[in-house]
Amino acid sequence: MTVTSAILVPHPPLIISGVADTDTSDLDSTRRSYLKACQTILDSKPDTIIICTPHNIQYREYFHISPGAHASGSMAAFNVPDVRVDVDYDEEFVAALCQIANEQDLPVSTAGEKDAALDHATVIPLYFLEQAAGGPVPAKIVRLSPSGLSLLEHYRLGQMITQTADKLGRNVAFIASGDLSHVLQEYGPYGFDAVGPGYDRIMIDVLEHGQFNELFSFTEEMRARARECGHRPIVILTGCLDGRDVAIQTLSYHDMLGIGYCVCQFVPGAENKTRHFYEEYKKLLREALRKRREKEDEYVSLARRAITGYVVYGTHMSLPENLPMALTKKQNGVFISLYKMDLLRGYAGTYYPFCSCTGEEIISNAIAAACENPEYSPVTEEELDDLVINVDVLSEPEIVSSLSKLDPKKYGIIVSSGDRQGLMLPDLEGVDTVAMQVSMARYKAGISGDEPVQIQRFTVDRHY
Repeated sequence: MTVTSAILVPHPPLIISGVADTDTSDLDSTRRSYLKACQTILDSKPDTIIICTPHNIQYREYFHISPGAHASGSMAAFNVPDVRVDVDYDEEFVAALCQIANEQDLPVSTAGEKDAALDHATVIPLYFLEQAAGGPVPAKIVRLSPSGLSLLEHYRLGQMITQTADKLGRNVAFIASGDLSHVLQEYGPYGFDAVGPGYDRIMIDVLEHGQFNELFSFTEEMRARARECGHRPIVILTGCLDGRDVAIQTLSYHDMLGIGYCVCQFVPGAENKTRHFYEEYKKLLREALRKRREKEDEYVSLARRAITGYVVYGTHMSLPENLPMALTKKQNGVFISLYKMDLLRGYAGTYYPFCSCTGEEIISNAIAAACENPEYSPVTEEELDDLVINVDVLSEPEIVSSLSKLDPKKYGIIVSSGDRQGLMLPDLEGVDTVAMQVSMARYKAGISGDEPVQIQRFTVDRHY
């Protein structure tokens, strides 16, 4: 047994009759497509239906699966309390998936449930499944959430769902509950961003052509600007179909109120050795990282050696001999950023120098970025080869008297009010205006928009 069907469906509350007083007939084509997709699920006779929802609790460093034997939810929050679903969870599948994932070093857990009630992004697909079935859904349910881990890790989770189905002899169906861009129209609730329509066009093209490896190439900045909520559930879905031919059909796509609603169905076929996208993309990443490491300069090499020594041996390295004078004779603030699979893995920095020289500043901040940032778990020895390290050496900050003296591409800024300080590095993706740069620095420091502030600017000598 294995994953026998999968669908991508949206979750607009307006699709449920009675939620809005206004005419929602524009969504009729989406409703019909929804029912057709749900019929595809039912026709595959699943023992277990997995629903990935972006509206349940999510954690940065592990995938959360709802625990327990039963759950229920309704659309009461949207004025239709009579729309209610009750489900039995597949506890055996959940336990087996957690075991398989943890044996392969993918963090998956039932810990941390905050609200046992089914969220609307779970209730809506189940409502349409019941409509298509003419009664209760004839399968047990698994509700899981995406995480803050990389897209590749989401794909791996999909692969492990298939492995679990095989191990237990289950027919499994997968539902990715997710909307596409939320910024398609000026009149929409989230406004307009030119990235939004482009994101939706590319996403639908990628899915229709079955080029699942291209899902990894959507940058975090692009996805954030598109304001999507379906990308990670979609990646898990495609991971379930790794190594197989897939018949894919977009049943409908609708832009309503500036939000992209897509219904798409996936029917897996025979095995196909050319469609193992995880291994293919991982090889490309490792080769790109190898070439990048060959070109690392002494600043980045010093940071890498400091991190490796601390993670592997627990030692704080001494400043090596024969370093350039810029590292041994000068003092600068230094900001270290660590990335793994295109996701931020840790960071630490000093606005002003605290150590005797820039080299010592790099060593100290590199170790702090890897092992002492409370927002991230410490870097492990197994992760060292996958780390991308950026070292930003800051010039001495200077006070500016006017916003006209700023340029987010050229200057970083430090915004201060009392003992609160927020720093923004220059030339960051998506930070295109002075107003945005200052606003984000205020936010990081907890400084409200109407509080007076001092602004300093600095330049960066960037090494990566």
